[in-house]
Amino acid sequence: MKKIKNKFILLVIIWIVLLLGLQIYWSYEDSQIDRNSYLVVMEGTAKIDTMTVSPGTRYKLENDMTVTTLGDESLAVVEWGDGSVTRLWGETSVHIRTTNIAKNLSRIQISFTLFSGKTWSNVTSFIGDDSYFHESFQDNEASVRGTVFNVNLDDGYLYVVDHDISLVTSEGKEIFISENAPFSLQAFSFIQLTEFLKTYTDSAWFSENKDFDTQLLQALQDNLLASLSSSTLSKSMSTWFGDSDQIVSLIQKWASMDEVQSLLAALDQDEKQVSYDALLEIFQQYNTVGSENTQLFARKVAYRDALLLLSDTETERQSLLRNTLYDVQDVIDAKQYEQLTQLFWTLSQYTDELSSMDASYFRDLALQNLPSGLQNLLDSFGGLKDVVTEKVGKIELDINLNEVGQDLGNLRWTMQEAVNEKLDSVYQKFLQ
Repeated sequence: MKKIKNKFILLVIIWIVLLLGLQIYWSYEDSQIDRNSYLVVMEGTAKIDTMTVSPGTRYKLENDMTVTTLGDESLAVVEWGDGSVTRLWGETSVHIRTTNIAKNLSRIQISFTLFSGKTWSNVTSFIGDDSYFHESFQDNEASVRGTVFNVNLDDGYLYVVDHDISLVTSEGKEIFISENAPFSLQAFSFIQLTEFLKTYTDSAWFSENKDFDTQLLQALQDNLLASLSSSTLSKSMSTWFGDSDQIVSLIQKWASMDEVQSLLAALDQDEKQVSYDALLEIFQQYNTVGSENTQLFARKVAYRDALLLLSDTETERQSLLRNTLYDVQDVIDAKQYEQLTQLFWTLSQYTDELSSMDASYFRDLALQNLPSGLQNLLDSFGGLKDVVTEKVGKIELDINLNEVGQDLGNLRWTMQEAVNEKLDSVYQKFLQ
């Protein structure tokens, strides 16, 4: 009996030591995660405050540093700690205000001011309640929600390549700018796309950044695939502990959302918050995954659905739903229509939150252009169809009124020029 008791005590001790060892190992893994932001000079030279930085150098950035690229041909990249990037063209100067990024990416706070030149930013992370990515210029501030955008002070425009931004003026006025809707920072109005492409764009700058973005997204996907394939003992054993690990296990096994929801329903508030933070860290790795990779995209949707179930604030749910709308837009653009069923189902569960969201988030959905069979799919989600129809209808009306306003403005300008020309002719005759 005594031997059995001793063996039991020994097993308990071994179990405790094993748990402590795993905790130490996991803590060590976390400590190796680098969320600092860095400057990399690609071409030419740059300065950080008064210090010159040459190509090939990767220099750690701190708050209140000023970065300036020297010469027209210089190119530098700010690699933010969450994986996002901001590229600086020649003769560009920015001031780093905030670079505060949590190890698990539950908080991403990035802000900087553009003094001169031009920048191209690719925000690769999901920006939730406690997070922001702000670029300020000329007393205005662009707030980003997972977007590729270009600010050019040399030529005086702002152009959103993907999704949308919110531009807040010094007077507090908020302007929503969606992709392919160039905005003049001089006239402070939208520019017709054909005029913009003909007059404003620097084709070399655009082409180079598009190539860089393609490489960036491929690198992020390669890192995701590498992390999924590197199955270790610690990862396998982690599914024995913690609610979030059990949720991850269900998603990895392609369990139904009903099973996931059943597990989540049993959690108390503290457990839900811990699980939310853990799942958000994983979801950040999937955020840039496109619909062309069917399996990775399906997992991305599943993780986001779990986050929606765990979220306890309306603003956070709206951020996640906005992220879902981005995916709907990207799926339609890529014509990967088979991915729409799950996305429509997700949106149909949150029609109240969708109803209170700004109509601009629905601007680019173009659901009226779907093939008839997919229109029937949308019809099957009655509540969702009502919300989307209302939002798309409103934004189409806004766009049409805006176009009418631009036409009237152009007409007024033409008439004014004609009147001035006639008056000048009369005046010249009077002088004679």
